[in-house]
Amino acid sequence: MWNTFKYTIAALLREKNVLLWALLFPIVLASLFFVMFANIEEAYEFQPIPTAIVDNGAFEDAESFDVMIEVLSEPGDDQVLDAHFVADDASARKLMDEGEVEACIQVGADGKPQLYLPSAQKLETGTSVSQTILKDMIDRYLHTQKAVEQIAEENPSAFADPGFLSSLTDLGSYTQEISVTANKSSESVRYFYALLGFSAIMAANISLVGITRTQANLSPIGARRAVGATSRLKTLAATLGACWVLSFACLMIGFIYIRFVLGIDFGGRDAACTLGLAAASLMATALGAAIGSIPKLPENAKSGILTGLSCTLALFAGLYGTSSQRLADELARTAPLVQAANPSKQVADLFYSLYYYDTLDQFFAVITVILAITAVLALVAAIFMRRQRYASL
Repeated sequence: MWNTFKYTIAALLREKNVLLWALLFPIVLASLFFVMFANIEEAYEFQPIPTAIVDNGAFEDAESFDVMIEVLSEPGDDQVLDAHFVADDASARKLMDEGEVEACIQVGADGKPQLYLPSAQKLETGTSVSQTILKDMIDRYLHTQKAVEQIAEENPSAFADPGFLSSLTDLGSYTQEISVTANKSSESVRYFYALLGFSAIMAANISLVGITRTQANLSPIGARRAVGATSRLKTLAATLGACWVLSFACLMIGFIYIRFVLGIDFGGRDAACTLGLAAASLMATALGAAIGSIPKLPENAKSGILTGLSCTLALFAGLYGTSSQRLADELARTAPLVQAANPSKQVADLFYSLYYYDTLDQFFAVITVILAITAVLALVAAIFMRRQRYASL
């Protein structure tokens, strides 16, 4: 039995197609994802609003507004404006026409700042939020200025209070930033989690080939094993054990590459990820055994079935982009049992549960589903492999 286990591993390591799909292909695809989504998080971060500021005499006279623009333009995490100071409104409009700035601010002769926007046909998608921020900023300045002027007329002694002026500009905080997940939401990790789900299904090629090699009518090695001294049960057990070890090794290598070489975050729960990959590789082994034990079907046909199945399941796990993710989410809402039966989706959910949940309850719930799928697949494989007989060898 030990010799069967050992030589099965050696034989499978010589199968180039097995290593290509189970090991190299996921690593190459993960590298492509890393290049494609390298800047995806930056797209969701707030960027300072490029704004033209007309630096004329009226702007210099409006000292408080000048100070506000200076503060909002200071580099740092709280920078709101990317100020472009120009001499006149003609230069500002030129910058807007060229798309260098999203708006222009000019202080009028009455000392009040005014906001100018590009013409309707020159507005770009996504600028409305920035322009709303600029409008709100100017409105608050004007309201504060009016309040100060009114208080100066009615109750000038109020300015003797050191904290009074600061209270005028203190808008207060009516919300508190909290996180409903254990880690910060990320748009890119979902692709890598779905990739690991796809990799788990592709790793089923290992047990598919291994089981095929035990079938006397499909493989010369299987014919020799059928007439050998080792019982069929021991042969199958050793073969499946070797397939699980190789599947687990391939998934771990892919995980280590994604986690430590590409630097993808898994919530800092590497030990739990290893346990999840062990369960995923067990499910992959059962899937490959179930397909590989289908009688009277050549190996190429079985491999084609597995490839088509893995690509289809990956679609509903969200591997193929935003549209695929929306489809997966919609299916999870409307048909949760269908998604629960999707091995690729369940492996992806393993890492979701570790990244987004602060407890391991959801993780072990997904592990339970994966083990249930494994049991069903193992039963199917057992039915196919039970009492196989051959008229001649």
